[in-house]
Amino acid sequence: MTDDATYREKGRAVVLAALMVLSVVAMSAAFVGGAAASNVDDDSDVNQLDKPFTHDNRYYEGQIGVIVVGDDGDDFSTGLDATNTVDLVNNDTDNIAQELEVYAAGDVDSEFDDVGDVTAFNGIDSDDYVVVTDTEGLETNEYYLDYEFTEDTGSIHGGTLSGDEIRFDIAVQDLSTSFDDDSVANTEGTNAETELEIDSKIRADFTANVSADGLDAEELWSIFGDDGAATTDDDLSTYGSDSNVNYVDTEEDVIVLDARGDFTANFSEIDAGDYQFDVEASDTSASDNATITVTDDDTDRSFTEGTFVEERGSLANITIDMDNTDEAALQIGEYDDVAYEAGLIIDASDYDGDEVTVQVNTHKAGNGTTFSDEDEYYTAPGNDDVDVNLQYINVSENTVYSGDFSADALNKPLATGDYELIIGDSWNTTNSAVPEVVNSQDSAYLTLEDRQPAGDIATHTAPADASMDDLEDYEDATVTETELFAEDDHMLVTLDDFGATGFLDSVDSSNVSSDFADANMTLEIEEADPRANQDAQVWNSSPTTGDNNLTMEFVNAGDYEGDQLILLVTAADGDFNYDSKDYDVSFQITEDNVYVEDEDAETNHETTFTLEERDLEWDDSAAEVNAVNNATAQGSTNLAPGTEISTRAAASGTFVENDDPAVELVDGERTFESTFNFGDYDAGTEFTLEANNNDGSKVSDEIDSVLIEGTEAQPFNYDVTFDPAEPAVGDNVSVTIDVENSNDRTASENVHFDFDGETVIDEEVELEAGGSTTLEATLLENAEKGDYDYELITDDESNDSGTLTVGDEGDGSDGSDGSDGSDGSDGSDGSDGSDGSDGSDGSDDGDDDGTPGFGVGVALVALLGAAMLALRRQN
Repeated sequence: MTDDATYREKGRAVVLAALMVLSVVAMSAAFVGGAAASNVDDDSDVNQLDKPFTHDNRYYEGQIGVIVVGDDGDDFSTGLDATNTVDLVNNDTDNIAQELEVYAAGDVDSEFDDVGDVTAFNGIDSDDYVVVTDTEGLETNEYYLDYEFTEDTGSIHGGTLSGDEIRFDIAVQDLSTSFDDDSVANTEGTNAETELEIDSKIRADFTANVSADGLDAEELWSIFGDDGAATTDDDLSTYGSDSNVNYVDTEEDVIVLDARGDFTANFSEIDAGDYQFDVEASDTSASDNATITVTDDDTDRSFTEGTFVEERGSLANITIDMDNTDEAALQIGEYDDVAYEAGLIIDASDYDGDEVTVQVNTHKAGNGTTFSDEDEYYTAPGNDDVDVNLQYINVSENTVYSGDFSADALNKPLATGDYELIIGDSWNTTNSAVPEVVNSQDSAYLTLEDRQPAGDIATHTAPADASMDDLEDYEDATVTETELFAEDDHMLVTLDDFGATGFLDSVDSSNVSSDFADANMTLEIEEADPRANQDAQVWNSSPTTGDNNLTMEFVNAGDYEGDQLILLVTAADGDFNYDSKDYDVSFQITEDNVYVEDEDAETNHETTFTLEERDLEWDDSAAEVNAVNNATAQGSTNLAPGTEISTRAAASGTFVENDDPAVELVDGERTFESTFNFGDYDAGTEFTLEANNNDGSKVSDEIDSVLIEGTEAQPFNYDVTFDPAEPAVGDNVSVTIDVENSNDRTASENVHFDFDGETVIDEEVELEAGGSTTLEATLLENAEKGDYDYELITDDESNDSGTLTVGDEGDGSDGSDGSDGSDGSDGSDGSDGSDGSDGSDGSDDGDDDGTPGFGVGVALVALLGAAMLALRRQN
């Protein structure tokens, strides 16, 4: 830092000082400023206030205040003390914060370089008496002037609120600033733009000085101004009244923004590099900074694939890389080649990513008739921050730019073929008959192939009380593929790899029978074996066949991606026969469908199922139940797996036990199993077993049962092993717990395994009689040396505990040391003669004189150590 006046110092003296006037009877205060030596536009909008203020006002630390303490009619010669000063007092502490000398207003300009000519502001006369206060460094508090003077009317004291006192608050202004983006490009377009936020929690209106090392005033103006760079001869008003730039100082390379707010910053003409922007309140000490990186990247638009292949009638996704730009023009098709051409405008200005996906509904794009429905043909799927709009369409000799084009519409889905794709900057529509992509940057193809037949058809059931409104409900429910349906349970039909995503994109989940019928697709259910002399009953989803009508719902509408079509049969005119009756079901796509060329290409997917009345019953084994806790009683049913069964065991005057098991599919059979605690009751106790399904059907069963002698269920068997069994430092360690149920009935236990103070396994394990399972968990990765305690807890009882020790790294390599011992055995050969012993004596001599090699090494190490010690002490 030099002794030269900084812009901040000059600003406080000139354009950055604030004019504030306190007016109480004969006294007022003004915070003032002057004019810059080299600038663009007038400085009058720089934190300059031109209205009088009462004494009860707030100012901000750092502002310079001029306070009028008397007019030219006042006589100060007898009232002031010999120093001609007044005191600025902290109201909280009653301590004097500043001693202020009284001047004639006309003398302030010559006495204070930081203030300027105060008589130019708010009608302050040169003969008025003033004091000047620099509030920099003052604490947040209330302050007042304490003085007295004599006027013609007598003595006036300024130290009480009831008199002519000047009191004001000083607050320390806060200031924060940041860019919305860490980096921007210096290319044309919105990729070069970001927002600079300047905020203050306690001050709503102020101006802020903005500067940056490496940027001059003209460059700062080009970033924050509306049009081009300003010069010292320009007037900012010529750039529009909405400009955020209040003032440009070309001498200090500073601009002044009308804070607080968000300011658009455009770096399209700025050199690449890292910049720190310093932001200061123009008239206070509040400041902050924000950094941003400007990159030198060019705009680029390209397709992620050379060819995008989809089935005809599908939703085709075209993915585009948009580097350093958020706008693009996309052409789909070339009219001269495929009699279809559409021009799209992509706007990703609100999107932060580089990859944009445009989705083409190939079923509807050719059926389109108006621009108002453009979002049905072309969208950015799942991305609300990207807009895709239709610029023009050409499906005849006419190029249409808006409105209704039904007269020229294809009125059918897009045909198979190769549709050329072109991506570029924008559209040139000078020749409206032949629009062109400006700056074409890449090309690719959208290839539409023939629609493939759907895969397998299957039927599924789910509990009658399960919701089936959407895919989430479907996935939450217990859905079982089956050919057996109990009355009232859900009936679902699925077709794998159905495709037709374009057609199904706008089909909602409600009754889709008519939608499918319009596309010549029907679901048909036909009685397999009608009685003699009677026609088979037939139900059909198409209302025009004359058969009994089926109503279908599209369960996975909104989540369908072409894989599995899920239909729910919700109603049928005429009753099905549930007396164990077989039916054939088929899904047909006829030759009248737009994707079926002729009768030979029709598809018919078939399967069969059986309908039964709802039924459940206790198994014969339930007639006797063990008099133990967790005793079980089993039953059978045809209700959909997942259906809840309410069961009850009651012995008059002795016990009532309840359980609500769910139907399970075991080895292809639908069963339920109730668990009761009979350990406190004697064998021979008779009771009643009841089971029912309270879903409205009231299907139920009741039998008499008796308790018999039984053994309590034994605890599960556990075997805990670690891998590795003896871990070393750096190993990954895991645990395996083998669990076995040795009982003759299903049982369950809670398994809880703690390791080093943390729970790594916490599961409820249920096993059938004789069943087993394995629990596994990772305990340590890159293990550290130490002892680790563990404990296995089952049903709240400690089952196994101990300590696992992780040893030193490389302990296993001690075996190599053992091989050195083999070398020692060679020495025993030397012991064959006493001469060998003499050699031992020679070794003693070697110790005395220093064995060659070893002795020198020791000496070298010693010398090096001494040298390093000497250096260390020297340092």
